[in-house]
Amino acid sequence: MKPRILHLYKDYYPPVFGGIEQTINRMANGLKNDFDVSVLVCAGAEKSGIVDIDGVRVIRTKEMGRFASAPLSTDFIRVLSKEIKSADLIHLHHPNPTSDFALALSGFHSKPAVMTYHSDIVRQKFSRILVAPFLRHSMDHCSVIMPTSPDYAESSQWLQKYKHKLEVIPLGINIDEWQETAESRVFSESIRQQANGRHIICFNGRLRYYKGLPWLIEAMKSIPDTILFISGDGPMRSEIENQIATLSLSDSVRLIGSLSHSDLVGLLHASELFCMPSHLRSEALGISMIEAMACHLPIVSCDIPTGVRYVNINGETGLRVPPSNAAALADAIRRITQDTALAKQFAIAAHKRATEFFSEDVMNRHLEQVYVKALHINKRYK
Repeated sequence: MKPRILHLYKDYYPPVFGGIEQTINRMANGLKNDFDVSVLVCAGAEKSGIVDIDGVRVIRTKEMGRFASAPLSTDFIRVLSKEIKSADLIHLHHPNPTSDFALALSGFHSKPAVMTYHSDIVRQKFSRILVAPFLRHSMDHCSVIMPTSPDYAESSQWLQKYKHKLEVIPLGINIDEWQETAESRVFSESIRQQANGRHIICFNGRLRYYKGLPWLIEAMKSIPDTILFISGDGPMRSEIENQIATLSLSDSVRLIGSLSHSDLVGLLHASELFCMPSHLRSEALGISMIEAMACHLPIVSCDIPTGVRYVNINGETGLRVPPSNAAALADAIRRITQDTALAKQFAIAAHKRATEFFSEDVMNRHLEQVYVKALHINKRYK
């Protein structure tokens, strides 16, 4: 019988198209042949119940609403108490206060647990204070805690107490999914037509407060013969639209909304450079940078003490600049777009780094070792 793994988070992909949700999907699918994998989440807009998604058992519980992005669900606690009995190992994903509250009430002390530490709780100060004792309870119980980069392991105050438990496992993507196709080339051509001979740079991600887009848009004022395509949607869309209009940049900055995977591949392959202007540590790793690197794109990013620094090696895969600095972003973008040899050098190194460090195969090989270690520890000390 295969060991039973129970992932805990608030949502799952599909349908929620988030970075953590997609990562859990890759982990679950990557290890389902060797482990019996279940994922416990809240239903959100979906119907509650148990569904099979590509051979992974997904349990969706009812919720009463959300507070500071965290689901409020007594059903999650009830179902977790039941599921724990048959699980061999619990895999937590932080931040997710719902899981921490539920675990404190469910009596999971007899079960081994590991945690992927995706990010600190950064902006919600009240939530951070409220969650603290429950998070400590979860982290105290976990035998292994997995930050997604050495930089985050060093810079997170929350992780300093648990250095003896840390095992860095960077998140990974399916590199092959980012190759050009006939369909993606059609979209690439439409992007080139809109550019009309100008340099093409791009951003892809949720339009949120920590993404630093206001500085990237401001930078475009001093980058001639260049067009920026912004792919994605989110709560800052109206603010960004207003900034573009105020600065009279509608011809050189295009908001193109959320794209299908094929169209996103087309955008990336049509571009010369990917810019990640995130300026706060809420940007823990930057999966969209890795996707761009898989498409042979050099990177311009901000130098923040998170996995963003680990993904984009300054002077090797691209350039890093001080955060919240439009002039520095503009200088870095101009330097790459105006130096074909340098851009090619960065592009080759970026693809190599994405393949060697950030593929889902590499991630899941490391994760399997952690599972075996955690299960062995549990058997030894039971």
